[in-house]
Amino acid sequence: MGNQRWEVVGGADKGGIVVRAGRELTSQQLPQKLETAALVEQLERIGDRVHYRLLEGQGPEEGWVSVRLKDKPLLEPRPSNGQAAADASRTRPV
Repeated sequence: MGNQRWEVVGGADKGGIVVRAGRELTSQQLPQKLETAALVEQLERIGDRVHYRLLEGQGPEEGWVSVRLKDKPLLEPRPSNGQAAADASRTRPV
């Protein structure tokens, strides 16, 4: 099974969400934001911080982002292609 995939759902009114070079919120902010609707693959997760690799959409190829900001979600989980196929096979009528 592949790594968790996430869709960017936050930042629509701000041109995307902030990406940082490191896990810490004090690490360097990258100049480009990760745009809303981008699809990323999780490389590592520590608490509410996700180290990602960009799969689809616009933004830095790799970086660290937050899953949520206060009570507002910035990322939502999406099934990987393999997981979606497995889920579909379980829901097919017999």
